[in-house]
Amino acid sequence: MHWVPRLIMMCACTLLFASTAQTQTIRLSGDSWELTEKRGVGRITITYIETPLFIYTNEAGKLSGVCVDILKEFLLFLEKEKGVRVVLSIYKPNDDFNIFLSNVINAEGGVFGLANITITDARKKVMKFTRPYIKNRAMLASHKDLPTLYNLDDMPKVFAGCTAFTVRNSTFEQDLLELKQKYFPDMNIEYVSSAGSLAYKIAETPKSFGKIDFPYYVEAIQKNLPVKAHPVGSSYEDFGFIMPLNSDWKSVWDEFLEAFVRSARYRQLLIKHFGEAPTDLLLGTAQP
Repeated sequence: MHWVPRLIMMCACTLLFASTAQTQTIRLSGDSWELTEKRGVGRITITYIETPLFIYTNEAGKLSGVCVDILKEFLLFLEKEKGVRVVLSIYKPNDDFNIFLSNVINAEGGVFGLANITITDARKKVMKFTRPYIKNRAMLASHKDLPTLYNLDDMPKVFAGCTAFTVRNSTFEQDLLELKQKYFPDMNIEYVSSAGSLAYKIAETPKSFGKIDFPYYVEAIQKNLPVKAHPVGSSYEDFGFIMPLNSDWKSVWDEFLEAFVRSARYRQLLIKHFGEAPTDLLLGTAQP
C-alpha cells in the first residue's frame, strides 16, 4: 500500500497555490506521537525553507529533494513498522529563516522543520533535533583555474593575489579567519550577502576562493560553474530535522534514522539528488 508518496505529492501541489507571504510567526500544531501510536492514525505538520538539493519546488511544482525523500521513507516506516498512518499538512512561510525557526519553536506536538539545519548546543536549548540525517561538508573551494591546494601551509603560494569571499558573522568567516591567522596572514577577505551567492561570486572572479556548503558546491557543479573543491580545508557539521521542545516524536524519528542512514536506500537517495561522485565526496569515500 503506497498511499504516503501520493499524499505528499498532493500536499506539495496544493502548496503551490497557497499564500506563502508570511511576515510573522504563526502557531502550528500536530498530534503527539503517544496519541498517534495509540489511535493508529495521526496528524502532523511540516514546514521548511527551500534549499538547493535538500528541499525545493521542482519544475512540476512539487516538493523534491533529499529531505522530502527521507520524509517519505519515514512515513513508510511508520506504516510498515508501527502500523500507523499519518495525515500530512505542509506549511511554508516566506524565506525568512528566523520566522521558520520561530514557527517550530512555538509549535505544539507533531510539527517538524525540514531544511539543512545545523545541530548546535545553543539551538538544542530552544528546540529538539532528530539524530543527524546527513553530515554536511563545508568545503574550501576556488575558481577552477587556480592550482589545487594539497597542504594548508601552501596557501600563501597557491592563493597569492586572490580574494577570499565569505558571509559576515558566519561559520565560514570564522573558518577563514582561523586559516588567515595560522597559514595566510596576508589573506584579503571580502563579504557577500548570503551563502547562496558564494559559489557564483567565486565563479565570476578568477582569482578567488572561499568556504561553501556542500549543497551549493554540488549545485555549482551541476550548473557547470567554474568552481572546484580542494582536498584540504574542509569542516564538518551535522544536519537534523527540528521539532518543538514539547514534542515526543524524537524517539521514533531517531529509531528510523539510526538504521536508515546506514542503508543502501539512503545512499541511493543521495545519488539521486547529488550524483554519485558528490555522494562519495560527502560520505567520505572520495576526495575532491
